[in-house]
Amino acid sequence: MNDVEFWKLYLHEHSHSGTRWLHAIGTLSSWVLFFSALYFGYWWLVLLVPVVGFGMAWSAHVFIERNRPLSMRYPFRSLFADYRLTFRVLLFRPLECDPDDGTQTARPQ
Repeated sequence: MNDVEFWKLYLHEHSHSGTRWLHAIGTLSSWVLFFSALYFGYWWLVLLVPVVGFGMAWSAHVFIERNRPLSMRYPFRSLFADYRLTFRVLLFRPLECDPDDGTQTARPQ
């Protein structure tokens, strides 16, 4: 499966806006926790970063989408797709078509 196919699958598995927002909140919370732990020197808080990030995302899959998270099958791909989703949600960018991923059709000459 190439990146374009995976992104389409990822969007299909994250079709509800509530799921997308919970993913974004979980991702941002995990980043804040990570950098706060580094800044303040509480290294043990770094252990909670995946709990916070995955906790929000997986709860969205259980209670909103009612599907199995892709991170079970594709852990690294889904992590990077989650970052991409988070940036697009926060910037209010459309998720269905991305000019950089080849999903748009070429303009006729």
